[in-house]
Amino acid sequence: MACELTGLSLGIGSEGSFGGGPVPGLLNWDDELLCLYDSVKQRFIIARASGLVPLFHLETDQIAQLRAHLEKQDKGQGWICSFSSAMVKGLVGFAAVYDALEQHGLLLSSDRLSEVAVVTPSMRPLLNPLLTQLIVRFATLKAAVYFTFCRRAPVLNTLMLNSDIADDIKTAMQLLKQGKLVAVPTETVYGLAANARDKAAVLRDPHKISIYTISYQPF
Repeated sequence: MACELTGLSLGIGSEGSFGGGPVPGLLNWDDELLCLYDSVKQRFIIARASGLVPLFHLETDQIAQLRAHLEKQDKGQGWICSFSSAMVKGLVGFAAVYDALEQHGLLLSSDRLSEVAVVTPSMRPLLNPLLTQLIVRFATLKAAVYFTFCRRAPVLNTLMLNSDIADDIKTAMQLLKQGKLVAVPTETVYGLAANARDKAAVLRDPHKISIYTISYQPF
């Protein structure tokens, strides 16, 4: 589609997966497919990249198995719980998952569910301590390279906000109006937000922090 829209002969596409994995025919939830397509020769090359967070989903109707699986992970790890009637996100720890199952009437007995439930690890950085650690390590390395090439660049003053707090959301809005950048958590990694009408926050200037200087550096 990209080749048809642009008129170019080569196109690159990528697609992540939120499948249960590992399941025949489906990618795991932290995998990525990359495709290089040649519209002239009608050929393509497919590549696959796997995530760095060693977490796995579980399908079970046994409460003891569910508890054991969740309690092996970091206490701050979030989970997505799916069953026939609903999908509940943002559940941290076994107690939260158990309460969700109870609220939806899935407790058949003290040790068994009325149907198989699927728990999948959340990839939201705020609910994934391992992924957060990787992001911090990458950001530290990125910053070191950034300041090596741009020694006169301003120092980043980072303010941590909570998207669940109304006052923090208002603070983020004020920062955007002031031309600042705001990192926004998503289901996978952080997105970078700025006021699109503020040229200084978007365009390239090696002496200012902008979308361009943070995201499109030539190294």
